[in-house]
Amino acid sequence: MALSVGYAHWHYNADVPSPHAAGGWCWAEGDISEFTGASSLRQDVLWLTNLPWEYHVSLGTYKYPHIKRNDFLPVPLDRLAQELAIDHEDQALYANAVAVLGSRLIALGVRCYGASLLEECMRQGTFAQAIAHAMGWRAPSESTIDDELHRDIIWRNLAPKAQLRHDVQREDCAVLRAPWFSHAKGVLSCPIPSMSEDWVEVEVAPQDRLNYLRQEDLPAVVEMHDTALTSSWSPIYDLASSPLRWSRKRRWMASNEVLFLADQQCGMELGRIFIQPGGYVCDALTWSMPNSGDALTLSISAGLLAHGHWLSGAIPLTHRFWPLRSMWLRAADRLRIASMLPALQGIPGLRLVSYGEGAVYVHGPQEALTEATLRAPHIGLSPTQSSWRGGADMRLTQRQDWLPDSIGSFDKAAYRLSDRPISVLLRLDAAAIRSLTDENAAVIELAAIMREVSNGTNA
Repeated sequence: MALSVGYAHWHYNADVPSPHAAGGWCWAEGDISEFTGASSLRQDVLWLTNLPWEYHVSLGTYKYPHIKRNDFLPVPLDRLAQELAIDHEDQALYANAVAVLGSRLIALGVRCYGASLLEECMRQGTFAQAIAHAMGWRAPSESTIDDELHRDIIWRNLAPKAQLRHDVQREDCAVLRAPWFSHAKGVLSCPIPSMSEDWVEVEVAPQDRLNYLRQEDLPAVVEMHDTALTSSWSPIYDLASSPLRWSRKRRWMASNEVLFLADQQCGMELGRIFIQPGGYVCDALTWSMPNSGDALTLSISAGLLAHGHWLSGAIPLTHRFWPLRSMWLRAADRLRIASMLPALQGIPGLRLVSYGEGAVYVHGPQEALTEATLRAPHIGLSPTQSSWRGGADMRLTQRQDWLPDSIGSFDKAAYRLSDRPISVLLRLDAAAIRSLTDENAAVIELAAIMREVSNGTNA
């Protein structure tokens, strides 16, 4: 069983003659060293790595449960480093930041879900899957997955094209993020279908299908033959992330997404409709959301935990089973983010690259990124180090009109400290987590950090 978290950086490429000859540098418990082959890495360390899935397989590291691929954490390491502006060139800083966040995330997870989470972290491919299994969510055996909808419609159409996030290739993108906890709670408050109830096909005349969905408050999976977005929404709403059929002209959508698009004046031709007559699971997944104090608003680790929690409801539990609830949660994430984006459309030169999982990737000149950062708090988004680095005005945090009055004190602190370097954020992270066990000491530490920042000693 792993006792600590470290980081191993592979120098991988397609020309390595033997997987066992591939190696790189690693960091654990403050020391950097070279390594060759997965077998040379300590077994009492859970290793986070830079390996994407294909190299994780080809190099044979998947055989070692304590060695994880790039997307083990709720946000892949390369994207997290981009968002937090962690310098890849400084090996010690990069590895320390990654390992600290990983260890605190797992420690918080064990606090919320029990010691079984640590065992699941060793067994599962991602932290979100570990949460799902620790909470008792299990995929049924293949022999029990025999209903038409799940086998023939959802899985075969969802698997080839479904992506929980779009990989952003451009390194000069800036990230605007929906606050971790509020976004997770918003997504998980979405009504979802039951995992156990059967789906029933209903016969409705084509011209009445949309009205039927509006009148019947039932979870429905809808076959979409064709869609046409308005000119204002077509650059925003990401229909490409919906599961496509082989013809690429048909897709299956959750009813909440169909109704959202209909309200945005989207033209659509609906096909077959399957419903669950028993209705939605009313409490959705918020009942199992980890309880967090106000101070944890300042914690990156706590934010990653909330992110991993909602992802645990929207992932394949095995390579053969994708829960139907994932369609609703994935749609709720897209709808929440998409509804914020019209406010950014009028910024000259700003390009919306992609969005999903509570984050928006944008690209443009400094003036455009500065304007997006200025508008972000008023539409429910928060700047990150990447957006501050790309913008032209670091003084926005001092403007009194930058933050709406409705934002709470801890939220305001999180916004105003969003331009600080990773070293400050890790101190805030530690103090916020400390508030769970020693609130008075945490308050003193947070106040000291805030004083140092306001005095410019950490600039």
